[in-house]
Amino acid sequence: MKKGSEALQLQVSWGDREISYALFREPRRDLTITIYPDRRVVVRAPVTRPLESVFEYIDGKRPWIARKLGEFEKLPAPPRFESGESHLYLGHQYPLQVERAGRGVALERDRLLVRVRPAAGSRAVRLALRRWYADRAAIVFPDRIDQVRREIPLVASLDHQLRIRLMTRRWGSCTSRRVVTLNSLLVQAPLSCVDYVIVHELVHLLELSHSARFYRLMDQAMPDWRERREQLTRLPIRPI
Repeated sequence: MKKGSEALQLQVSWGDREISYALFREPRRDLTITIYPDRRVVVRAPVTRPLESVFEYIDGKRPWIARKLGEFEKLPAPPRFESGESHLYLGHQYPLQVERAGRGVALERDRLLVRVRPAAGSRAVRLALRRWYADRAAIVFPDRIDQVRREIPLVASLDHQLRIRLMTRRWGSCTSRRVVTLNSLLVQAPLSCVDYVIVHELVHLLELSHSARFYRLMDQAMPDWRERREQLTRLPIRPI
Protein backbone atom coordinates (compact mmCIF):
# COMPACT_ATOMS: atom_id res chain seq x y z
CA MET A 1 0.00 0.00 0.00
CA LYS A 2 1.20 3.49 -0.79
CA LYS A 3 1.10 6.39 1.59
CA GLY A 4 -2.32 8.04 1.60
CA SER A 5 -4.14 4.98 0.20
CA GLU A 6 -7.50 3.79 1.47
CA ALA A 7 -7.68 1.40 4.40
CA LEU A 8 -7.53 -2.32 3.87
CA GLN A 9 -10.71 -3.99 5.14
CA LEU A 10 -9.60 -7.27 6.71
CA GLN A 11 -10.74 -9.97 9.11
CA VAL A 12 -9.20 -12.16 11.78
CA SER A 13 -10.79 -14.96 13.82
CA TRP A 14 -10.83 -15.58 17.56
CA GLY A 15 -12.89 -18.59 18.62
CA ASP A 16 -16.34 -18.23 17.11
CA ARG A 17 -15.88 -14.49 16.54
CA GLU A 18 -14.97 -12.98 13.19
CA ILE A 19 -13.28 -9.65 13.84
CA SER A 20 -13.36 -7.11 11.02
CA TYR A 21 -10.83 -4.29 11.10
CA ALA A 22 -9.53 -1.44 8.98
CA LEU A 23 -5.77 -1.27 8.42
CA PHE A 24 -4.16 2.08 7.62
CA ARG A 25 -0.48 2.42 6.62
CA GLU A 26 0.77 5.81 7.78
CA PRO A 27 4.02 7.79 8.28
CA ARG A 28 4.23 7.02 12.00
CA ARG A 29 6.49 5.21 14.47
CA ASP A 30 4.04 3.15 16.51
CA LEU A 31 1.60 0.40 15.54
CA THR A 32 -1.71 0.99 17.31
CA ILE A 33 -5.02 -0.83 17.57
CA THR A 34 -8.03 1.28 18.55
CA ILE A 35 -11.43 -0.18 19.40
CA TYR A 36 -14.35 2.25 19.38
CA PRO A 37 -17.61 2.01 21.34
CA ASP A 38 -19.46 1.33 18.07
CA ARG A 39 -17.18 -1.76 17.81
CA ARG A 40 -15.06 -0.50 14.93
CA VAL A 41 -11.50 -1.84 15.05
CA VAL A 42 -8.87 0.38 13.46
CA VAL A 43 -5.21 -0.57 13.06
CA ARG A 44 -2.67 2.12 12.20
CA ALA A 45 0.75 0.83 11.19
CA PRO A 46 3.97 2.49 10.05
CA VAL A 47 4.44 2.39 6.28
CA THR A 48 7.97 1.11 6.95
CA ARG A 49 6.82 -1.96 8.87
CA PRO A 50 6.44 -5.11 6.74
CA LEU A 51 2.87 -6.32 6.37
CA GLU A 52 3.85 -9.75 7.66
CA SER A 53 5.05 -8.17 10.89
CA VAL A 54 1.84 -6.13 11.17
CA PHE A 55 -0.32 -9.23 10.74
CA GLU A 56 1.75 -11.11 13.34
CA TYR A 57 1.18 -8.27 15.82
CA ILE A 58 -2.56 -8.25 15.16
CA ASP A 59 -2.68 -12.02 15.49
CA GLY A 60 -1.11 -11.79 18.93
CA LYS A 61 -3.67 -9.17 19.98
CA ARG A 62 -6.73 -11.24 19.02
CA PRO A 63 -7.67 -12.19 22.63
CA TRP A 64 -7.44 -8.56 23.73
CA ILE A 65 -9.47 -7.32 20.74
CA ALA A 66 -12.19 -9.91 21.37
CA ARG A 67 -12.32 -9.03 25.07
CA LYS A 68 -12.61 -5.29 24.38
CA LEU A 69 -15.34 -5.86 21.80
CA GLY A 70 -17.22 -7.96 24.35
CA GLU A 71 -16.94 -5.18 26.92
CA PHE A 72 -18.36 -2.61 24.51
CA GLU A 73 -21.23 -4.96 23.67
CA LYS A 74 -22.17 -5.03 27.37
CA LEU A 75 -22.28 -1.25 27.68
CA PRO A 76 -25.69 0.28 28.33
CA ALA A 77 -27.65 1.81 25.50
CA PRO A 78 -26.70 5.35 24.46
CA PRO A 79 -28.09 7.97 26.84
CA ARG A 80 -31.38 9.63 25.98
CA PHE A 81 -30.71 12.60 28.29
CA GLU A 82 -34.00 12.19 30.10
CA SER A 83 -34.90 12.24 33.77
CA GLY A 84 -34.28 8.96 35.54
CA GLU A 85 -31.16 7.76 33.73
CA SER A 86 -27.81 8.02 35.51
CA HIS A 87 -24.57 9.76 34.59
CA LEU A 88 -21.07 9.46 36.03
CA TYR A 89 -19.09 12.12 37.80
CA LEU A 90 -15.78 11.29 39.54
CA GLY A 91 -16.72 7.62 39.57
CA HIS A 92 -20.18 8.01 41.11
CA GLN A 93 -23.48 7.48 39.34
CA TYR A 94 -25.95 10.33 39.75
CA PRO A 95 -29.59 10.20 38.63
CA LEU A 96 -30.42 12.82 36.04
CA GLN A 97 -33.21 15.26 36.75
CA VAL A 98 -34.25 17.50 33.86
CA GLU A 99 -36.20 20.64 34.67
CA ARG A 100 -37.49 22.83 31.87
CA ALA A 101 -37.13 26.11 33.68
CA GLY A 102 -34.04 28.29 33.68
CA ARG A 103 -30.59 27.18 32.56
CA GLY A 104 -27.63 25.46 34.18
CA VAL A 105 -26.35 22.20 35.67
CA ALA A 106 -25.68 21.41 39.31
CA LEU A 107 -25.22 18.53 41.72
CA GLU A 108 -28.04 18.85 44.21
CA ARG A 109 -29.14 16.32 46.81
CA ASP A 110 -27.25 13.46 45.15
CA ARG A 111 -28.77 14.11 41.76
CA LEU A 112 -27.51 15.78 38.60
CA LEU A 113 -29.94 18.58 37.96
CA VAL A 114 -30.09 20.04 34.44
CA ARG A 115 -32.22 23.09 33.78
CA VAL A 116 -33.07 23.99 30.19
CA ARG A 117 -35.62 26.19 28.44
CA PRO A 118 -39.22 24.88 28.43
CA ALA A 119 -39.19 24.01 24.73
CA ALA A 120 -35.69 22.46 24.75
CA GLY A 121 -35.18 18.87 23.69
CA SER A 122 -32.63 16.21 24.56
CA ARG A 123 -29.92 17.90 22.51
CA ALA A 124 -30.02 20.92 24.80
CA VAL A 125 -29.66 18.64 27.82
CA ARG A 126 -26.70 16.88 26.21
CA LEU A 127 -24.94 20.13 25.39
CA ALA A 128 -25.56 21.48 28.89
CA LEU A 129 -24.01 18.35 30.38
CA ARG A 130 -21.08 18.55 27.99
CA ARG A 131 -20.38 22.15 29.06
CA TRP A 132 -20.73 21.21 32.72
CA TYR A 133 -18.24 18.34 32.41
CA ALA A 134 -15.81 20.70 30.68
CA ASP A 135 -16.21 23.29 33.43
CA ARG A 136 -15.67 20.69 36.14
CA ALA A 137 -12.64 19.28 34.31
CA ALA A 138 -11.09 22.77 34.22
CA ILE A 139 -11.25 22.76 38.03
CA VAL A 140 -10.46 19.12 38.81
CA PHE A 141 -7.60 18.42 36.40
CA PRO A 142 -5.21 21.23 37.42
CA ASP A 143 -5.79 20.31 41.06
CA ARG A 144 -4.99 16.64 40.39
CA ILE A 145 -1.89 17.58 38.39
CA ASP A 146 -0.65 19.60 41.35
CA GLN A 147 -1.40 16.65 43.62
CA VAL A 148 0.47 14.02 41.60
CA ARG A 149 3.42 16.37 41.15
CA ARG A 150 3.63 16.75 44.92
CA GLU A 151 3.42 13.00 45.46
CA ILE A 152 5.56 11.65 42.60
CA PRO A 153 9.13 13.00 42.41
CA LEU A 154 9.64 11.72 38.85
CA VAL A 155 7.10 14.19 37.42
CA ALA A 156 7.41 16.94 40.03
CA SER A 157 9.48 19.35 37.96
CA LEU A 158 8.21 18.64 34.45
CA ASP A 159 7.07 21.82 32.73
CA HIS A 160 4.07 21.51 30.43
CA GLN A 161 1.08 23.34 29.02
CA LEU A 162 -2.33 21.90 29.87
CA ARG A 163 -5.24 21.82 27.46
CA ILE A 164 -8.66 20.34 28.10
CA ARG A 165 -11.01 19.41 25.30
CA LEU A 166 -13.60 16.84 24.30
CA MET A 167 -11.89 13.88 22.65
CA THR A 168 -13.48 10.88 20.96
CA ARG A 169 -10.54 8.50 20.65
CA ARG A 170 -8.36 8.86 23.73
CA TRP A 171 -8.21 10.04 27.32
CA GLY A 172 -5.16 12.20 26.84
CA SER A 173 -2.23 13.07 24.65
CA CYS A 174 1.20 14.67 24.85
CA THR A 175 3.20 16.40 22.14
CA SER A 176 6.88 17.10 21.61
CA ARG A 177 6.03 20.75 22.34
CA ARG A 178 5.19 19.65 25.90
CA VAL A 179 1.47 20.19 25.48
CA VAL A 180 -0.58 17.79 27.60
CA THR A 181 -4.22 17.46 26.52
CA LEU A 182 -6.84 15.76 28.68
CA ASN A 183 -10.29 14.62 27.61
CA SER A 184 -12.96 16.59 29.46
CA LEU A 185 -15.05 13.42 29.81
CA LEU A 186 -12.29 11.89 31.94
CA VAL A 187 -13.87 13.84 34.81
CA GLN A 188 -16.51 11.10 34.87
CA ALA A 189 -13.88 8.65 36.17
CA PRO A 190 -12.72 8.14 39.78
CA LEU A 191 -9.81 10.31 40.86
CA SER A 192 -7.52 7.26 40.88
CA CYS A 193 -8.15 6.85 37.14
CA VAL A 194 -7.83 10.58 36.49
CA ASP A 195 -4.44 10.49 38.22
CA TYR A 196 -3.37 7.49 36.11
CA VAL A 197 -4.07 9.34 32.84
CA ILE A 198 -2.31 12.45 34.13
CA VAL A 199 0.78 10.49 35.13
CA HIS A 200 0.72 8.62 31.80
CA GLU A 201 0.82 11.89 29.87
CA LEU A 202 3.39 13.53 32.14
CA VAL A 203 5.70 10.53 31.74
CA HIS A 204 5.41 11.07 27.98
CA LEU A 205 7.29 14.32 28.60
CA LEU A 206 10.24 12.08 29.44
CA GLU A 207 9.61 9.44 26.75
CA LEU A 208 7.21 10.26 23.91
CA SER A 209 6.82 6.73 22.56
CA HIS A 210 5.36 3.67 24.27
CA SER A 211 8.81 2.11 24.51
CA ALA A 212 10.23 -0.23 27.13
CA ARG A 213 11.72 2.85 28.81
CA PHE A 214 8.30 4.48 28.98
CA TYR A 215 6.82 1.51 30.83
CA ARG A 216 9.79 1.36 33.20
CA LEU A 217 9.19 5.02 34.02
CA MET A 218 5.47 4.32 34.55
CA ASP A 219 6.34 1.51 36.95
CA GLN A 220 8.59 3.90 38.83
CA ALA A 221 6.07 6.73 38.94
CA MET A 222 2.91 4.71 39.63
CA PRO A 223 3.49 1.01 40.42
CA ASP A 224 -0.25 0.18 40.27
CA TRP A 225 -0.92 1.94 36.96
CA ARG A 226 -2.03 -1.28 35.26
CA GLU A 227 -4.80 -1.81 37.81
CA ARG A 228 -5.93 1.79 37.39
CA ARG A 229 -5.91 1.43 33.61
CA GLU A 230 -8.02 -1.72 33.86
CA GLN A 231 -10.50 0.05 36.14
CA LEU A 232 -10.78 2.88 33.62
CA THR A 233 -11.46 0.51 30.72
CA ARG A 234 -14.32 -1.10 32.65
CA LEU A 235 -16.17 2.12 33.44
CA PRO A 236 -19.44 2.70 31.54
CA ILE A 237 -18.29 6.10 30.31
CA ARG A 238 -20.27 7.14 27.29
CA PRO A 239 -19.57 9.92 24.77
CA ILE A 240 -21.73 13.00 25.11
